[in-house]
Amino acid sequence: MSKFHPLAAGYKSISCKYAQPFICKQHAANCESTIFEGMSGNLSSPNYPFNYDNNLDCYYHITVPDGYIVKLTVLDFATEGEYSYFDYVQIYDGPDDQAFLLHKIGGTKVPIGFVYESTQRYMTIKFHTDFTGVRTGWLFNFIASTPNATAYFNATLGTISSPNYPSFYPNSFLQFYKIVVPETKIVLVEVMDFVTEPSYDYLRIIDGNNATDISHTLGLLSGNLTGNGSMPMTFYSTQSIVSLLFYTDHSVNRTGWTLNFRTAPKLN
Repeated sequence: MSKFHPLAAGYKSISCKYAQPFICKQHAANCESTIFEGMSGNLSSPNYPFNYDNNLDCYYHITVPDGYIVKLTVLDFATEGEYSYFDYVQIYDGPDDQAFLLHKIGGTKVPIGFVYESTQRYMTIKFHTDFTGVRTGWLFNFIASTPNATAYFNATLGTISSPNYPSFYPNSFLQFYKIVVPETKIVLVEVMDFVTEPSYDYLRIIDGNNATDISHTLGLLSGNLTGNGSMPMTFYSTQSIVSLLFYTDHSVNRTGWTLNFRTAPKLN
């Protein structure tokens, strides 16, 4: 006679908070990392469109071809709570959850059609659920999208501003800028005014030619830095190229920023 094994049936042993005259059981929280590669695709929470399980930490890694960025669209979304973050999705701008956090969403009020964009060919999604309360979860679509053309500034001095400055910049915007000076010089960047939505809209200043190499970040600016008295801010490169990346999310905009750049002597 065969024996029943709870794990074989999709269940696992758990500790019951209160002693009851019955067996506590739930689906085993088995959620391996999932990899998506290509130009487009759909991804969803476990069991979608049926209820997901408790105690999950699921990772989804999206990679699109070189020269593209990831555009992620919300097709359906319902997690525990109304605006709560008991069960939530975190969207990262990069190949793992150590990358920059673009957004954290949860509840039942996430608008359908919201779009989140990476600044590179990688995006990572983490889905976390707590020990109680479930919903139907979520469905996303991703596509490989062509970013705006890089704006080049081949000059020994100049000024760069966010779109529409000093009026409000647009939402859902991604722009790369590149400052190139003679090879015998370095770049001095002086940010004169800076007001963006805190945390979600930012300007990254990178030392070198690779605008997505965050290990060479000179500055990551976000929020009302003019209002808190931080302006001006000065950054020096170690080489003749500085890359800028300006990112805004789907909601809330501000007046943006303006900066000046010029050459400086290269240090020996």
